[in-house]
Amino acid sequence: MMRCFVLLTSLCLALMGCGRNGAPAEGPQTFTISEGETATYPTGVARVGDTIICEASAGRIGAEVQKPGRGVGGAGVEPNVGGGMSVATREDGSVVASCDG
Repeated sequence: MMRCFVLLTSLCLALMGCGRNGAPAEGPQTFTISEGETATYPTGVARVGDTIICEASAGRIGAEVQKPGRGVGGAGVEPNVGGGMSVATREDGSVVASCDG
């Protein structure tokens, strides 16, 4: 009986853990980095269509994650916000985002 309980509990925990590491998550995700920060997201964490927001002193800048081998610069999320950010997706699917502010 105890063995059955442990097996069932393990199965439930494994299913609850699905998401980015298992079954696809629902809808695009948003990640936030700070001014002066560079973040690297392992393959499968930040995916095509996800948004990365740069919280800069001038305001919020955003960019969408692109297909592997492509990159993009950010644009102001709010009117009249300038600044620099870049998001590049490596060939292996990992994503590097930099927020210059």
